[in-house]
Amino acid sequence: MKKHILVLAATLINLIAFGQNTYTKSEKTSFSVHDTDTEFAIKSSFPTNRSERFQKVLMNALGEETKSTGKESYWVEENFTASFSRNGFKAWLDKKKANANQIKLFKKLAEDLQAVLEQPTPPTPPKQPEN
Repeated sequence: MKKHILVLAATLINLIAFGQNTYTKSEKTSFSVHDTDTEFAIKSSFPTNRSERFQKVLMNALGEETKSTGKESYWVEENFTASFSRNGFKAWLDKKKANANQIKLFKKLAEDLQAVLEQPTPPTPPKQPEN
């Protein structure tokens, strides 16, 4: 009987001691936009709990994927490529081949994705004076 009480007491002590320890994974979110005269690129990483909202915005803007695996989705067109996974996104647009509507679409997509990730909009740097 003493053995059972001792085992029960040890089990309770372990439950109390280790039951209160919780591991919290940090949620890192990053979002960057690279916009030049020749290209427009978006790169983002985010926690998986935001991926569903992120993917909805992508599907609304880019339509159905051209290729999809269990873990990643791809959009490949003549003038842009994009890839999406549960915790990241990359897109690249060739402005030399894109028309004005496609450039506008990518700029709007960047704004919408920032909003989904609840990221502040970065300030626009001033234009360099032309000589």
